Amino acid sequence: MAEVLLVGEPMALFIAEEEGTLDRVNKFTKALAGAEANVAIGLSRLGHTVKYITRLGNDPFGKYIYEKLLEEEIDVSSIKFTDKYPTGFMLKSKTSKGDPDIFYFRKGSAASHVTPDDIDCELGELKHIHITGITAALSNDTLDTLYRMIQIGKENGIRISFDPNIRKSLWDVFGQFVTPCTAL
Repeated sequence: MAEVLLVGEPMALFIAEEEGTLDRVNKFTKALAGAEANVAIGLSRLGHTVKYITRLGNDPFGKYIYEKLLEEEIDVSSIKFTDKYPTGFMLKSKTSKGDPDIFYFRKGSAASHVTPDDIDCELGELKHIHITGITAALSNDTLDTLYRMIQIGKENGIRISFDPNIRKSLWDVFGQFVTPCTAL
């Protein structure tokens, strides 16, 4: 049983090995990305038991992410694979000045189809739920999932943290599909 529960969208990340615009770069290094995955890994490395909930495409990126989370001793028992939707990925440029350019391939990703029914945790040792604004912006299903997690936390006296982690591009693209927040 886990102490900390997270839900989110892990992605494959391709980091440019040379400076330049993404359309000109020839070599990339593959890594794991995603705010919630980063938090899960950090907490696990600090000795906490962590459960991560998501959906991954039944594709090379999904298998890569699953294996990376296993290596980090994350409880992946609630991760579901789907043949219907792909795993998201992103490209990140290399720069010596300013912020790198980032380009996402995540619209309609498997993780954007997580639903409240995917929350199947046993509350035994659960002490903390961590959620982010990124997951809230992916779809109405993921927003409903976060509401369900908040409800579980409130009903069971479980501490909840929220990282707004604002990604304006997500709200610009997906915001039209997300229902405005209501009172919790």
